[in-house]
Amino acid sequence: MADGYALDADLVVLACGVHPRVGLAQDAGLAVHKGVIVDDELRTSDPHIRAIGDCAQHDGQVYGLAAPALEQAEVLAELLARTAPAEGATGYRGTRALTRLTLASGTPLDLAAFGEHTALPGDDVIQLTDATRGTYRKVVVRDDRLVGGVLVGELGTVGALARAWEGAEPLPADGAPLLHLLTNDGGS
Repeated sequence: MADGYALDADLVVLACGVHPRVGLAQDAGLAVHKGVIVDDELRTSDPHIRAIGDCAQHDGQVYGLAAPALEQAEVLAELLARTAPAEGATGYRGTRALTRLTLASGTPLDLAAFGEHTALPGDDVIQLTDATRGTYRKVVVRDDRLVGGVLVGELGTVGALARAWEGAEPLPADGAPLLHLLTNDGGS
């Protein structure tokens, strides 16, 4: 640690994330926060400038993943190809991304993350850790709906959890199905 203290650990996970470089956008006078702020048509605060990918912040979210960047590129291409606004056309509405990572060197490590895994005040958080199996599971529930989660270790439940998250349906009040989804590795 910074003070010289050594902490023994069997596993260290560094989740560095993406930090957009926004200096050029700031110098150009564009609105920035975590990234270059864009609207549903991927316009910056200057309506003649668009931004996509790791530097773009849409609805408070900077994704830092390939899938959202590709989706933004498709939406922007469609928007730029139009000569007149299409009736009922919508722009970019955000990406519901599920990230799955498997590291096979040495001891295998499986990781999956989806949705919002940081709880807001009033959210319910369920965490299960099984040191024997080397697993960690955390889900965030808001207004009786699964809004995100992180799984490390066996990922047999990720498919069922992702379907519950993508469906955005209210979870049953007794919580039993969610507990089943978290603990039953045959759920995918």
